Amino acid sequence: MISLFVSNLIVAQKDDSLLLIREFISIANRYKQPPFHLSLAYTSSTNIVLDESDSASTKAEFYVTDNNSYTRFGEMEQLVSDSIALLISDKLQRIFVYKDARGITDQMKKMMSLSLPDSSVLHIAGKFSINKSIAGDSTSLRLQSRSTIYSTSLPKEIISITYNGDTKQPYRVEQVRRELIRLDDNSADSTNIPRNITIVRNDNGVFAVQERKMVFSYALIEYGKTLKTPVIIADRIVKNESGEFVPAKGYENYTVTQD
Repeated sequence: MISLFVSNLIVAQKDDSLLLIREFISIANRYKQPPFHLSLAYTSSTNIVLDESDSASTKAEFYVTDNNSYTRFGEMEQLVSDSIALLISDKLQRIFVYKDARGITDQMKKMMSLSLPDSSVLHIAGKFSINKSIAGDSTSLRLQSRSTIYSTSLPKEIISITYNGDTKQPYRVEQVRRELIRLDDNSADSTNIPRNITIVRNDNGVFAVQERKMVFSYALIEYGKTLKTPVIIADRIVKNESGEFVPAKGYENYTVTQD
């Protein structure tokens, strides 16, 4: 009788987890249905800085309709239509023209939010546990990897999404990834290691647990059938008499490169 109760409890818990994972996927994807305008702030950071790119912060705007899209991500612009895509760098004063827009579109989707590890509910359930918490009008779903960093209880990855429980609109998406980094003899000296960094020692040497964090904070998400992009491709490039792409008015100092 007890074993049957335990068995039924495990099945119920598994079913609850699958429902929560489906909810997670739904919340993470529902706002990406065009037409929409999305405004967000993106930050990345790490507890062990190895490169300038380890720490970044920028704001982004996305306008996506059924026929085209416009993205401003920091100093970069991206425009996509059915037949062409542009990538524009104000810093480099370059306009890159692509006839195949698929790669640019995929890149745009990655800039909006985190890519889920796998769209399969069962696959995610096998790799992650999930829990749900509610505070006022905010609901949070947290995926935590079942695999941990060697010799610690630290999960290798955590993905969380916080959203409005009524409207289902996300407020924030956060990812934390952990990995071991080997320390040299000088760095391995405990006096040189900040207290907030976890150290792992084994037969292969001394390692630090590096944590990389990415955060997407959503300031605005709006929809509308009449929504239009603020910029179109003709605002950045036009064709000359020879049929070649050249910079549009106001962008004469930019160099056009065609893929």
